[in-house]
Amino acid sequence: MRSANGPTSCWISSTSTRSAACHATHTALVDEALAVSTGDPRRQAWLLSSAGASRYYEDRGDETYAKQALALARQWPDPEVRAAGLVTYHRWLTHDAAAIDERLAMSREFKTLCRE
Repeated sequence: MRSANGPTSCWISSTSTRSAACHATHTALVDEALAVSTGDPRRQAWLLSSAGASRYYEDRGDETYAKQALALARQWPDPEVRAAGLVTYHRWLTHDAAAIDERLAMSREFKTLCRE
């Protein structure tokens, strides 16, 4: 990874302090990149996916990113943007076991996209 101050490295570590520091660094870098990626929908879609994934275990922390990713997927015809948005939103839906019908619909839509 690279930050504004130069390269950073986050290695898998057995210490939770190191892991938490790497997570915080990753999250900050993704947020920074997301703030300036408005002109590239592919990059924005994957950054939204990464931002959502890094907040998956926070209390509904990934919801905003998932909804933005789905909106982006609906807005752009690009298959990569659509795929990233669908995957991101589908991941968010896994928080709620009752959302099985919506997850199934997303999976079917993703399958259709793969066949296009």
